[in-house]
Amino acid sequence: MLKPHLHQSRSASPTLFPLSKPFSQGNGGVAVLLARSAPALRNSRRSTRVGLASRKIKAVASPGATEKSLSVKAVVSVKPSAGGLFSEIGINRGLDDIADLVGKTLLLELVSAELDPKTGLEKGTIKGYAHKKSQNEKEVTYECEFKVGDDFGEAGAIFVENEHHKEMYLKDIVLDGFAGGPLSIRCNSWVHSKFDNPQKRVFFTDK
Repeated sequence: MLKPHLHQSRSASPTLFPLSKPFSQGNGGVAVLLARSAPALRNSRRSTRVGLASRKIKAVASPGATEKSLSVKAVVSVKPSAGGLFSEIGINRGLDDIADLVGKTLLLELVSAELDPKTGLEKGTIKGYAHKKSQNEKEVTYECEFKVGDDFGEAGAIFVENEHHKEMYLKDIVLDGFAGGPLSIRCNSWVHSKFDNPQKRVFFTDK
């Protein structure tokens, strides 16, 4: 009468496998590994996959993962130097031509008109290089593209650094792409070369 009962108990109990090496701790007993039955392993694997999938969905759907930005174009109008294209001959002229070719004639920095609401300090500037777009006897035009975040606000000023070896006369700068419409900055001023003076020029927007 006891044999059937004993047979059921043995089949229900988990299988024990001795490890090849005993643990160093303990009283010299041999460590054993508890092996789960096949259905239990399938269930645990299935539940693990579901957990990972749910975490991936949350990561993709979490708010604030992408930040919106505006595309702002700066158009800089420069008065050609006296004598036109052949006014300069030498090493500096060649270096300036290279700067034009690689699109690094002017370094522009947008300055926000608003302060950071969290710190009360000025917001960080947004930098970009202006490249030569067109040229004629009366005007040379340079353009620069900025990616401006929504939290930047309106531009209040712009820093200008002349990458040429000779000063240039800036007529005006137009910023187009802000929510409030185009912003015009009247310069009508000479901008020195950064090789003569590393300090940048600043021009403020017209209100």
